[in-house]
Amino acid sequence: MTTPFDLTPSDQACGATVRGLDLAQPLAAATVAALRAAWLEHGVLAFPDQAMDDDDLERFTRYFGPFGDDPFIAPIPGREHVIAVSRRADEQAPLFAENWHTDWSFQDTPPAGTCHHQRRTRSTRSSAPACSRSSRRRGCGSRTCSSG
Repeated sequence: MTTPFDLTPSDQACGATVRGLDLAQPLAAATVAALRAAWLEHGVLAFPDQAMDDDDLERFTRYFGPFGDDPFIAPIPGREHVIAVSRRADEQAPLFAENWHTDWSFQDTPPAGTCHHQRRTRSTRSSAPACSRSSRRRGCGSRTCSSG
């Protein structure tokens, strides 16, 4: 099947990199369907070098389903579905939830996945959103939306 983007599977147990899309723009239904199929096949998709704002992140997240609810974390000011996850580069404390985990499996209808958008920080070189069925980030700041 030909896709409207380049897909490169990782050499790991899961994951792939998607290039050739501008996630700051609306996507065609066929593109969304191909992304969803790739996501279900690979479990995690990374989209490097994307310049997205919070509106773009929310639009992109909705392609994968409705927003989930997080009863424990407040969204950022002015947003209902975006939270900030950050860690200063000089922090030395152990990371919360060092091992794989899911934050929402206790819910009656947990979200299907999470979209993270890593923002540039002094300690990072790229801005790469990732759509994952379960994911976490180390040593970076990110904005997160959950999709049902």
